[in-house]
Amino acid sequence: MLEDMMKDSEALPGDEKLQKISAFAELAAGLEEHIEATETKLKEYKEKLREIVENHLPNAMAEVGMVKFQLTDGSEINVKPYYSAKIDDENRDAAFDWLLENGHDAIIKQEFNVKVDRGDTETANVLQQYLQDHKMSYSGKTGVHPQTLAAFVKEQVESGADFPLDVFNVYIGQIAKIKRSK
Repeated sequence: MLEDMMKDSEALPGDEKLQKISAFAELAAGLEEHIEATETKLKEYKEKLREIVENHLPNAMAEVGMVKFQLTDGSEINVKPYYSAKIDDENRDAAFDWLLENGHDAIIKQEFNVKVDRGDTETANVLQQYLQDHKMSYSGKTGVHPQTLAAFVKEQVESGADFPLDVFNVYIGQIAKIKRSK
């Protein structure tokens, strides 16, 4: 038994190796904290930028009747309409019904994601063969891509179409785009 204890003690790492492990662990913990703080600060900066380009800058330019402005360095500021929309769960059926009834259902995409238990290769093979035979590729949900929805909303609003803004949670604003000179 004493021999086993001696062998175990010889296998233990020395102080230098333990210090190295400890130093790496402290460095990793410090980096994690730094990354978290940096991500928080980045979110703050993004929110401040959004506030400036969506509110302060367009409002300031509107006060003097401008939609375009050139800076002394050659950069240009253009204020343009900005559209965003979101189909939330509460309005999902109403939004899809409206799109279908008004001939815009092509922007609705259906996606299916099928999970087969590990080892159930027979079911997986049958399903895979069926999908291949019918030239189908599925993954798992029905929805409208956010960029497609924003472009669609812009088209509807700008054409003057009778469009239910509330059903699609539409936000229309102005945004200042800054094009830097080269």
